[in-house]
Amino acid sequence: MVLVVADDPFMFSSQNEQDSRFYANLSGLPMLEPSTVAEAKEMAKYAFELSEELRLPVLLRTTTRINHSSGIVTLGSLCEMEIKGGFSKDPFNLVCIPAVSRKLHPRLLEKIGRAAGMADQSIWNRIEGDGKWGIICNGVSYGYVKDAIDELEETDRFRVLRIGFSYPFPEELTRQFLNGCEKVLVAEEGEPWLQETVHACAQRAGLTVSIRGKEDGLFSRLYEFDPIIVKT
Repeated sequence: MVLVVADDPFMFSSQNEQDSRFYANLSGLPMLEPSTVAEAKEMAKYAFELSEELRLPVLLRTTTRINHSSGIVTLGSLCEMEIKGGFSKDPFNLVCIPAVSRKLHPRLLEKIGRAAGMADQSIWNRIEGDGKWGIICNGVSYGYVKDAIDELEETDRFRVLRIGFSYPFPEELTRQFLNGCEKVLVAEEGEPWLQETVHACAQRAGLTVSIRGKEDGLFSRLYEFDPIIVKT
């Protein structure tokens, strides 16, 4: 099962600026965040594969700017469909009375542990550049960061950690990234979910590098970003 959510940072058609990333922590479910239309298509396919491997639902978190964009995608072969449905009664795994839940919770923690290892090795999480000024970003913010760096013509001064498999968080990859930075900026729309997660990662690793973002007033918790906001 893949759950596709569409957060709306500027409330174009919503009553609030919901941030669905917190549901991943709350539910213990893997989460993917595409940065482009093509990635949204590829991540959707991967999300089903990940769900089958872990036997867990997977969150595919998109935002307005991804969903209202168009782009070129590469199609591939389709898996053979299984159209015959069925259901087997299994109350000792499916009916969460206390005795069953006590058995299922350790299984969930084991699966999240496996997913954490996958996140550290995932192609959706990567480090780009070798400068001393670090930028960590997710989703559509990655595009804004890339545009801003190109416009500043300072690519040799920055290194970027792009997070696409964002929960469980890729702690080992993030520690490697932080170790090579003099200071770090976190660019994310919505709440400071990513910044707080990076802070916690740095704390556990005993790192004292400066990590700034929404909590420092450099970025607002309101509305969408754009390349000008990120560049400024």
